[in-house]
Amino acid sequence: LTMTEGNNALPYRSKNEGVAHMCGHDGHLASLLGVAILLQQRADKIPVGHTVRLLFQPAEESTPPGKAGFDFSKTGGGGAVPMIWDGCLEGVDEVYGWHNWPAWPLGQLHVQPGPVMAHSSFFDITITGRGGHGSQPHLCTDPIVCGAAVVSALHTIVSRSLPSAANAVVSVTKFHAGERNNVIPDTAKLGGTIRDVDDAVFATIKRRMDSLVNSICKGFGCTAEVNVQSIYPCVRNHEGPTEVVKRCAGRLTDPVSLRVADDGLPM
Repeated sequence: LTMTEGNNALPYRSKNEGVAHMCGHDGHLASLLGVAILLQQRADKIPVGHTVRLLFQPAEESTPPGKAGFDFSKTGGGGAVPMIWDGCLEGVDEVYGWHNWPAWPLGQLHVQPGPVMAHSSFFDITITGRGGHGSQPHLCTDPIVCGAAVVSALHTIVSRSLPSAANAVVSVTKFHAGERNNVIPDTAKLGGTIRDVDDAVFATIKRRMDSLVNSICKGFGCTAEVNVQSIYPCVRNHEGPTEVVKRCAGRLTDPVSLRVADDGLPM
């Protein structure tokens, strides 16, 4: 991820400042290499006429526009679509993948048919007011106070604009404004993520976000720019392959036995 690792003692700490191993994707890479070794050792068990293709995807975590060399509007910043364009799924009948999740105990496999991982989006909001000296706020149009009201309002979208059965999340994850303790800035910038598993729910969130932000900013005398970028679509499992995974997991015995569950999904 594009953030600096703060623990200098880690043996796997990135040698490049501004990037870090934070999401376990290096673990995904290692596990797929392990699968390659096991398959090669058991190549005689692969049915005649069948081929197993291992997919190593670049930009597994979506990258900001212009950072990965892909057309963000067509790919969502990730490497899956360019791989498909290059033919990685030609002749492929089924695809299996997994995502590690440290919050669950070792030895658990969480899987279900239908939605399992949400459609993800990013949003960025720029609020513009009129800065000035911190001792004279009455002569300013404070974008920080306005932004604080926006943050509170955004976190009501799911609880007040969507039915209780809807699976959705709106999280503000960054708020940047100002440089000096005694100066009210001209602008404040907010950002965060949206997660959903339904196109209609996503449309409602976008509509309410735009309406709330612009209405609140107007009330505070500020203006706003709202940008929502749709990243990856929802991951939906087919019924048949899901049952294959459950059946295979059920055959494993200690010390590699797995408890199959569906709690916590979709996520």
